[in-house]
Amino acid sequence: MRRLDDNCRRLLTFAAVTGREFALEILERVSDTTADDVAETLEQAIAARVVEESPGSIGHYSFAHALIREAIYEQLSHTRRAQLHRLIGEAIEAMVADAPDERASALAHHFSSAGDTAKAYEYHSRAATAAERVYAIEPALAHSTAALEAGGELGLEVDRDPAIRALLLQRGRMRYRTGDHASAKSDFEAALDGARRSGDRVIEMETLNALGILQLRTDLSAAAAFHEAALVIAQELEDEAAQTNALDRLSVISSHLLELDRGLELGERSLELARGTGDLSAVGRAMDSIKLAALQLGDLLRLEELTTELERIWRGRSDLWYLQWTLLESAFVPIGAAHWDEAAQRLADAVAINRRVRDPLAEALILDALCWLHRSRGAYEQALSAGRRAVALGASIGWEGWTAPTLGCVLLELGAPGPAAAVLERGLATAEENGARQALTRCLSQLAWARWLLGARDEARSLADRADKLLEQVS
Repeated sequence: MRRLDDNCRRLLTFAAVTGREFALEILERVSDTTADDVAETLEQAIAARVVEESPGSIGHYSFAHALIREAIYEQLSHTRRAQLHRLIGEAIEAMVADAPDERASALAHHFSSAGDTAKAYEYHSRAATAAERVYAIEPALAHSTAALEAGGELGLEVDRDPAIRALLLQRGRMRYRTGDHASAKSDFEAALDGARRSGDRVIEMETLNALGILQLRTDLSAAAAFHEAALVIAQELEDEAAQTNALDRLSVISSHLLELDRGLELGERSLELARGTGDLSAVGRAMDSIKLAALQLGDLLRLEELTTELERIWRGRSDLWYLQWTLLESAFVPIGAAHWDEAAQRLADAVAINRRVRDPLAEALILDALCWLHRSRGAYEQALSAGRRAVALGASIGWEGWTAPTLGCVLLELGAPGPAAAVLERGLATAEENGARQALTRCLSQLAWARWLLGARDEARSLADRADKLLEQVS
């Protein structure tokens, strides 16, 4: 640094406040220096190995080591840092005036560091939405939290400000995606209470649907009540897109309850409304609920038809969350035809997307499908590995009732009724708590088989009778 002249040191100070990586255009704007002069001055820093040019990107640089940048930054007083952060924030803001969301995260950082709470609130809010759009869950969660904190400093309140209610709903969705269901519920309830006190029917409706999705893993009856309440509001508002949203969720719940005819009927109602809106995402969601009923019915031709169209929709809209589910359930078509490699590839694609989306529920059910695939092809060691991972993950999120029967089946076929019974008993307890007849029937029937093999014939008959009665209720 001693070999650098004062002008170069000044530019590096601006660069250090910008970040580890920085652009010539930013330095040009904040230093009131021409691009040629900035580039020429930075040659000193490059020669001194303080700065490096970014390969393949003209006009972009980075500090040779993070510690160099930190040393320059730490020498600045807090006041000077704030001033420079404001200058850089304003420079970036001017550069992206037509598309501020593209640099919303950087703008949020600089204006927060500058102490400009109003602009920090604006850009953290924008950055949260931009991150959610591309399934960057952790950044979306961090930005929505920062926006809510800035809003609090500005005196914004959930009862008076629709944006705060929307941020709470957004953060709740992100918390749900990370598996923090207790915090998600807290955000949803705060948004719902604020919406009801302020008469905000749209946020009330959207939050009711969010609570329904949250309750799906623990209480299907409660989940259905939330979606039905959302549907009433959607009908009052004559919002057909919102009606499709509530109907497709109710269709999914009906399938879990083994009310498959009702699930199909609700799904078809949702699809008819969705087609009228011209909203392709609404059409896809409606088809998604019909897909689940088709899978439960074993209608592989219909399942193939639906998943083929859905894959086209979700890839076209870059909707990774729904795409992972489509790939997962589409794998049962080649499994049914004993096309093992094709099924494995579809599940591998689903796994790759799930790693980006980070949805633990989808991950558990992808593992469950892998267990089914390996068991079907006779690869029992792999089936056990996938099944145990599916059950462990399912247990952590309250979905053991859905994953236990597949592993239980594998253990029974391997002549291990004791371990199978232990797995199935835990799954049965979860399914009973949730009220999902589909999971409950599978656990009961598999556990009856395990108890029979263990010699507990009376208990086996009792379990089988319970499964029969459940099926009679929905036949």
